[in-house]
Amino acid sequence: MVFGCGMASEAGLAGGGRRTWLRYRRLALLLGAVLVASAVSARAADASYRAYVANNGSGTVTPINVATNTAGTPIAFGEGPYGVAITPNGKTAYVTNASSGTVTPIAVATNTAGTPIPVGSLPLSVAITPSGETAYVSNFGSGTVTPITVATNTAGAPIPVGESPVGVAVTPNGETAYVVNDTVSGTVTPINVATNTAGTPIPVGTLPLGIAITPNGETAYVTNYESGTVTPIAVATNTAGTSIPVGRYPNGIAITPNGETAYVANEGSETVTPITVATNSAGTPITVGFQPFGVAITPNGEAAYVTNAGSGTVTPITVATNTAGTPIPVGSGPFGVAITSVNTVNVTCAGNSGTVTLSPGLTDTAVFQRVQIKGTLTDCTGDPFTKAKYTANLTTASKAACSVLKGPGERAFGVVKYTWSPKAESTTGTFSMPLTETAGIALSSALESGPHSPLTLSGTATESYTNAAACGLPQGKRGIIKPVTKGTFSGSAVNFE
Repeated sequence: MVFGCGMASEAGLAGGGRRTWLRYRRLALLLGAVLVASAVSARAADASYRAYVANNGSGTVTPINVATNTAGTPIAFGEGPYGVAITPNGKTAYVTNASSGTVTPIAVATNTAGTPIPVGSLPLSVAITPSGETAYVSNFGSGTVTPITVATNTAGAPIPVGESPVGVAVTPNGETAYVVNDTVSGTVTPINVATNTAGTPIPVGTLPLGIAITPNGETAYVTNYESGTVTPIAVATNTAGTSIPVGRYPNGIAITPNGETAYVANEGSETVTPITVATNSAGTPITVGFQPFGVAITPNGEAAYVTNAGSGTVTPITVATNTAGTPIPVGSGPFGVAITSVNTVNVTCAGNSGTVTLSPGLTDTAVFQRVQIKGTLTDCTGDPFTKAKYTANLTTASKAACSVLKGPGERAFGVVKYTWSPKAESTTGTFSMPLTETAGIALSSALESGPHSPLTLSGTATESYTNAAACGLPQGKRGIIKPVTKGTFSGSAVNFE
């Protein structure tokens, strides 16, 4: 069963009736809380932005290249994808599956979906702590919030929060998660992140849905669907302020990284209302598509992206001018949207040379070899670096003897650390290079953590080992067999992409 605009039956929601069904099909998502500054890579030149859109009706997630506003190949999914949040390191997108009661992680580097994580009934929204350690998932049908440990993708004990939880947001200091309870009485429940215990609900408007928190952590803004307003909550005291009138049926909301403007999707008005945070005043509505739902803002604060559930499109808005651009076709019933930075480095280094040290060294007896490679990449063209040094500590996949030097070689695999010129923090990852003197063997590396990651490196190299010709043979008057332990290498152009 697929849930979405016009896609769910009234009988499909337990305890629902028509009112619950209508509320469900209009539920919006808070996504601004996950668009934290840490999602931006170390240098602006390293990154473009990618938006992930949950197409509830199509059962897919569509990646959008924000630089070109073009949709990529949809990622096949489970039933009812709804909310999206991305880890602060930009590596994983978590998508709620409303129909199956699960959350699916997507590897951003490859756009592949992982194993779904069971949570509660009708999971809708998801938000991730600034530390990237925990994802909080609202279970609309269960009246709970499920914490997921990101490192292991395991769900913890559900936290009771009250009826019909929808939007979730976490404060920038990571201390409190706020959960919107979509009821006529309308409340927001704070959760103490350290203890995963719910506090006293905060009254807001009627049928609240979305929530976003300012980057300074001072104010949470809650959309009230039935009231047509947005309620500011003072985080320090958990008290609600004067509601701000916006459009008809407001749902999704996101706040710019500089904290100056909140953007509210008004489903019934087919508009987005900008709110000036300093004065809590609503600006001129911006016309978008049919049934706007979710809102997300690029980490550089230049554009807002709005899902149009009834149009099957996403509308980009230029923040500087509050003008809507050309809608981007995605799937059916797009609901949630989140944006992360994605590395677009494309560098070629003409020089690649260094040393190889083996332990215990090659003899005519095959043993596992520990391989240390110290290399230097030079004459790098492209941005953002011109030179790099790296140290890789590898181990052969199988036992190796002298014979590997004359054949295709024995693969060695392990970890690597890169340092950069111009200077930046170091980057770590994996590295692979066969142990052989055969010319032009392939080497590869995956940069996984730190500046310029994620990236892949590919190239070829030729190794030359000291005393390789005498490897395994008796040497000198005593006929001692000396292990081959040292070598050098040089290579062709190495490509990062």
